Amino acid sequence: MRASIMALATVAALAGPATALACPACATAAPEASRQAFVSSTVFLSIMPLAMIAGAALWIRRRVRDGTPPDSASRASVVERCERVRSTFADTP
Repeated sequence: MRASIMALATVAALAGPATALACPACATAAPEASRQAFVSSTVFLSIMPLAMIAGAALWIRRRVRDGTPPDSASRASVVERCERVRSTFADTP
């Protein structure tokens, strides 16, 4: 039993370097297409949050600049519904 565990550990230790060569993060071991795909995905994932923040900032800036007030009609309907629900529960014993 102990010999089979040692044999398995030896095989795993010898197979480790071959697995490390397949790592997409290793620029030297990867072919050019894989390296380019890794760099492109890194750039995309780095820019995406910045673009989302910039989009939200521009949207808020436009709303403030135009002076667009919150939709008062929808607020009134929400208040009306809340009052109706409150009165419904107040009438029940």
